[in-house]
Amino acid sequence: MYNNDDFIARSNWLSSCKVVYYNLFSRMYGIVGSCAHLAMVNSSWTQSHIEQLWSIPQRTKRVYPPCDTSGLQELPLERPAEPAKIISVAQFRPEKAHGLQLEAFAVAIGKLDAHFPRPKLQFVGSCRNKADEERVQRLKDKAIELKLDGDVEFHKNVMYRDLLYCIFCYPVNFQSNPRALLPFFCNKRT
Repeated sequence: MYNNDDFIARSNWLSSCKVVYYNLFSRMYGIVGSCAHLAMVNSSWTQSHIEQLWSIPQRTKRVYPPCDTSGLQELPLERPAEPAKIISVAQFRPEKAHGLQLEAFAVAIGKLDAHFPRPKLQFVGSCRNKADEERVQRLKDKAIELKLDGDVEFHKNVMYRDLLYCIFCYPVNFQSNPRALLPFFCNKRT
């Protein structure tokens, strides 16, 4: 769906060839990886994956990069929940299914009682290239088409401190007019 051209996806023979190719590549990857003296991974999922492919569990170590968490420790644990918000943090890539998230959000909004406050949906992510930028524009267009443009926000390429601000401070500081200050707090990108 995300990495097949239509002509490959429609062809059983080409799809089968692709599966054979991936299996062959996976085995070669496993052989080469099994020669590693030490493999360092950064998550339990990756550790399990590498151990399965490379068969070197005794030489696979999970490590986490050092992160400064002092800023996170200063954030308040309790925040106002009005308006409710849903934050989706992911690169703007096809496999992240942002369009599906928009459609699901539209269905959820449609089922709300009229007196219930409408939640906000924030997409926060990075754009690697022009194709990602175009993808964001298509998502904005889709939000308008679904009549969600007032309920959905897009934050592109925000810096870490601005991501924290969007996650932890938005409901407190942006209740009256969120779009007025957004460019200032989110690295002048909307």
